[in-house]
Amino acid sequence: MPRVPRVAIMLDPSRSFDRGLLRGIAHYVDAHRPWEVVRPVAFYQRFSGLADQTLAEIRRSRPDGILANGARALRRISSLHIPLIIVPVDREFSGAVHLRCDNRAVGVLAADHLRGVGLRSFAFAGFDEATWSLERQQAFCERLAEFGHVADSRLVPLRLPRRQQTPHQKQFSQWLAALPRPVGIMACNDEFARSIAELCRVRGIRLPEEVALIGVDNDELVCELTNPPLSSVTFATEHAGYEAAEILDRWMSKGKVAAAGIRVTAGRVVVRGSTDVLAIDDEEIVKALRFIRENSHRSLSVGEVVEATLLSQWTLNRRFRDLVGHPILKEIHRQRAAQIAELLAESRFSIDKIAETMECESPAHFARFFAREFGVTPRAYRHKHQQR
Repeated sequence: MPRVPRVAIMLDPSRSFDRGLLRGIAHYVDAHRPWEVVRPVAFYQRFSGLADQTLAEIRRSRPDGILANGARALRRISSLHIPLIIVPVDREFSGAVHLRCDNRAVGVLAADHLRGVGLRSFAFAGFDEATWSLERQQAFCERLAEFGHVADSRLVPLRLPRRQQTPHQKQFSQWLAALPRPVGIMACNDEFARSIAELCRVRGIRLPEEVALIGVDNDELVCELTNPPLSSVTFATEHAGYEAAEILDRWMSKGKVAAAGIRVTAGRVVVRGSTDVLAIDDEEIVKALRFIRENSHRSLSVGEVVEATLLSQWTLNRRFRDLVGHPILKEIHRQRAAQIAELLAESRFSIDKIAETMECESPAHFARFFAREFGVTPRAYRHKHQQR
């Protein structure tokens, strides 16, 4: 009988990002060969007689490989000189394979979503000591700058002594209240966005009418329990977890690995109540946008959009481009592609069935359209974003 590899998995199941990785790892192990998994024990389980798998205990168990998230322990873990895959941290360790989030793509998706609801004022809120937050901020601001918008930013320390917390909280609250409204705010993650939503409630600022708010990670518990429910940008964590387990397994069995890193790709914007607004004063443009959204499930022409308004095609095109930032046809394609992406990620329909549902001319036309909008085929997108 081949020896079952012992793998230490040091991920935090309370975090949505880590839970997605754990699901992907579990799928790989279930589909291939078993692992003996060593994990830290929750404090309440220590009274049941289970061994407390501290870092020292994990080291003594002599694991064949490690998947870890926790910067404080990584220096000691890396000294074990065994196959090691590290979930994103701000510093890298030689001899390890690192997961790297596509934070720039996340910033672009959030900017495009907020801009797409007609907003003209934007802001970013995040941490000043976290590389992942700074990368999202930079991409968000640069994307908006491409369309002539300047985004305000507020960065707070990731760790604060208790005596400094109250002044920082007061300054952040004042910054939030002083923003021009309506404003679209990207928070660096869902937890930060939830805090902003609570501050808005305390100050009497209405979401989404005055502040349209979007987070990152799509932690469903956080997003659904925020009032209103929080829009968020997803990561393909399950796919990344599967790939990480596959690379670690190969590394343990063959003694070497060619992969330099694992890319955690950005997914899509899951739209909920916190950005469900059309912040445009022009009633006819709002009519056009609502008509496009309500009919994104079918093939739609610019002429049909024009007929839903009281304007001529020339006038509607000009005003639409001025207020939304791109032509009517591009918005039709954008909304249609987003609808397809949601079906690919959330439904059990076959790709051919989705093409039929979306009234595409043929599966080949459907695939070409989606690849043009998202840069990948429908099959590849589903492979990365659907729950396995």
